[in-house]
Amino acid sequence: MSNTAMQAKPVGRTERKHRAILEAAEEMFLAGGYLGTNMDELAARSQVSKQTVYKHFGSKEALFVELVTSMTDAAGDPWTRTPSIRPASTTCAATSRRTPTGSSRS
Repeated sequence: MSNTAMQAKPVGRTERKHRAILEAAEEMFLAGGYLGTNMDELAARSQVSKQTVYKHFGSKEALFVELVTSMTDAAGDPWTRTPSIRPASTTCAATSRRTPTGSSRS
């Protein structure tokens, strides 16, 4: 099977609803903030019932956390990666202090 055929996997109705909720949530949280986002309006914008929103995410907070997590993962946030793959500048050896002459401080 080719890579194209494997990537063209059809998306089910449940996944489409999940994505629609996340897309609407992103727009609404960015526009109005956490407190300014109304779950009834979010459900309407997602074209799902409020019950469906809570079935997928459990709470407004859970939805917000998943959205922020997915956004930071997509941005490649180095702090969400495992320590073994953090940029070298974040390791102790790379951030040790040096004196003006270039020797290490104790």
